[in-house]
Amino acid sequence: PALAEAMWKFNDTNRPFSKGTAVGYSETMTAGLWKLTPDSVDFGTNNKLLNGQHRLFAIILSDVTVRATLWFGCDPGEFNVRDRGKKRGSADDLAIMGYNNHTARASVAAVLLRLRIGYRKATPYAITEFASAVAGEAMDAAIHAGKRAQKTVTTTTGSVAYYTISIASKRPDLLPEFWHALCSGENLPPRSPVLKLRDWLRGNISSKNSHDRNVKDVAAIIIAWNAWARGKGPASFTWTDSAKLPLVTA
Repeated sequence: PALAEAMWKFNDTNRPFSKGTAVGYSETMTAGLWKLTPDSVDFGTNNKLLNGQHRLFAIILSDVTVRATLWFGCDPGEFNVRDRGKKRGSADDLAIMGYNNHTARASVAAVLLRLRIGYRKATPYAITEFASAVAGEAMDAAIHAGKRAQKTVTTTTGSVAYYTISIASKRPDLLPEFWHALCSGENLPPRSPVLKLRDWLRGNISSKNSHDRNVKDVAAIIIAWNAWARGKGPASFTWTDSAKLPLVTA
């Protein structure tokens, strides 16, 4: 950390600093998940930091010693061609690892992990690790359910809702019936919580932030499930806390 702080002082010609990126890296370092890679921290012949500002600041924030590749004497002109390629995201990682539905898995894992760590965005590496940890029959079923619900909600929203309910519900045997009603809207009585949910989802104008929208819609589905499974009607689908979901109580 002391060496990182000394190196940081030479950072005055880099792109705009993103504290959120550095915080994400620092959390990975604190968790002991940071890996040594060929992606180096570089200094130019002008004694300026050319690459690695967020990693150095993350080391300072976390106060954790990590191994890093260092290059000195780089041509300052290299800065103009750095970071121009396509970045590899967690969906790419999951595809390489052989998972099907890799894009949906990454999106669902990003929402679930963000809820777990308290709203902050997670790093692609953390999302990949989390997606691998929750992979299994429950997640497979959730993604399939999310795709079935595409006419009502996004695949991500549907998958997160189905997964959350399926692993926490006292009556998971009722979930297929509830989900069919949500997807199809068939033969629903006027006072049905599912009918009211479908109407609410169609008319809901939530925050433009995709995470906030996902959480509010997932929360509404959970509220409707709790009411439907108990044979009652929900008082309201409104949910204002984007950092957590309502409890599955049925």
